[in-house]
Amino acid sequence: MSEIEILMVPDLRSSVVKAVRLLEARCDVGLLLLDFPETLEIKLSKLADYETSYEELITMIRRERILPEPLESWTYLAEPILRALPRLRLVRPELEIRCHVPAEAPFSYSEDSLEIARLAYRAKATGKIDAEEWRHTIKRVLDRTRRFFGEAVSRILLGTPDRDAVCLAGLDAFRLKQRIGKYRRNVVVKTVEPFYRRTPLETLYSLLSRGDLSDDRLSALALAYVEYLYQYVLRSRHRDEAYNRWVAEKTLRPKQATRSAQQMLDY
Repeated sequence: MSEIEILMVPDLRSSVVKAVRLLEARCDVGLLLLDFPETLEIKLSKLADYETSYEELITMIRRERILPEPLESWTYLAEPILRALPRLRLVRPELEIRCHVPAEAPFSYSEDSLEIARLAYRAKATGKIDAEEWRHTIKRVLDRTRRFFGEAVSRILLGTPDRDAVCLAGLDAFRLKQRIGKYRRNVVVKTVEPFYRRTPLETLYSLLSRGDLSDDRLSALALAYVEYLYQYVLRSRHRDEAYNRWVAEKTLRPKQATRSAQQMLDY
């Protein structure tokens, strides 16, 4: 019986590289499902067949506005897997490549990120967290995300009738397994980062998606995210560096780090 393996890949370039290595070590996969917009499907197949170069692909994405600008935030994560597709197809010519993200989702996610960034800026400027505004904004984001998630599940199910498949997913991998598992028996989840520590915003999204959250807990997580953004992301060359610095400092000095978050808002 065919199996769907969902590979949980956090939003780090180093994690994507690990996912590529796992894919290159597999020789039994007939279908690769990528968490890219469905509008890229034909173009990625041409990339895998050496009909299009990576640079030409990026030019086409910009010209046709398939993804929102700045595109560099997407290519930072996508480049390792995109450059690996020709190698994967060369070893397994029968490999089919599909994309399961709705076309409009990246634009919605971009708008959501800007909205959260505005909340963080306001918190930094005023020194206060408006818990109700954060709650309302994140719930609105989650409502849209659920719709896109449902559409992605449908595309995955329609594209995997009788073949072994590997599906790349983010931190929603286990929720994806639960939904797909209602219709398919052999669904497993593997992760490239067994000890991944969620960022404050990822934790906030996760907790609010499960149910209500007290204002105090929400404010603490929002405060932690403001610190993460201003103390780590904006002071690093890229997201991997920001994340690794944050993990190292929080692991080594958790109490001091908590105090510094409040001091940052008070500054």
